[in-house]
Amino acid sequence: YNPYGLGAWLTITTALATYFSTERGLMARLGLSSDYMFGPIYFVITEVIVVMYVLLYYGPEGRDEVTVNRLIGNLVGIGLALVLAILPLGNWGGDPQHCQQIVTELRQAISDYIGILLDGKSGAPKEVADELIALRSQHLNRHLQLHELANDFYDDAARFSAFPMFQVDPNLKLQIALVAREMTVASFVATIGSRIVHDPMCRNVILDENSKERRQIKTFLSKIQNDSINLTDPDNQEASKYSVDEEADGISKESQCLLELFLRLLQMLENRLDALDKNLDSTKWGFLS
Repeated sequence: YNPYGLGAWLTITTALATYFSTERGLMARLGLSSDYMFGPIYFVITEVIVVMYVLLYYGPEGRDEVTVNRLIGNLVGIGLALVLAILPLGNWGGDPQHCQQIVTELRQAISDYIGILLDGKSGAPKEVADELIALRSQHLNRHLQLHELANDFYDDAARFSAFPMFQVDPNLKLQIALVAREMTVASFVATIGSRIVHDPMCRNVILDENSKERRQIKTFLSKIQNDSINLTDPDNQEASKYSVDEEADGISKESQCLLELFLRLLQMLENRLDALDKNLDSTKWGFLS
């Protein structure tokens, strides 16, 4: 046998296996492919072990024995992993914690946006607005990555949904879609906040410690930072209502509309995030009855 030929064989085959099983773009840096998982790794490791054992220990005459030994070893290991994966019996792949993590980080992102907005005295309007926009991009990229992972986990868990004991709660798929919607909606807090900063009238209202609007925003901030989520009936009409002080002096109609839009956005996010928490907590997963 030719050791250089073996080296070339390993280089070409492992490179091809790695290339065709690797996700494209950003997902290539986020772990294994959701389609191939550990398959390419097993292929490369098995091939390297067989070639190196034959080259260094057994010689060409032991090629078939080593190959059969490794294939049987892999199949036994995979079979044992399949058995252990379903013990204890439960649909563990349907865990909603990945979506819950996104909701938690959405609350933190909104808190960060509002914190910058309420502390706008510390910088010039352009600096504050630029900080909000930069933070929005940072948070949105992070949320997109987490959502991609949550979606992949769901798809992986739903592969055997034809079997009753492996079915994933269909409610989880809906919540994953709703989380995607709220990721975009939450980013508008920073977008509208940057417009408020550039509007002198709006900015004065937001920075006025005695203004009704600032007190309402602080109330929202305290609620969204509260870990004990309010799980009241979403149809309850006694929910918090944020509104603009229409009798305030020195503020134009356009500025009032901008503040009204911002407060309505906060109210909508408060209701929707609370509903997401409630629905995710009710998602069935784990031990099956």
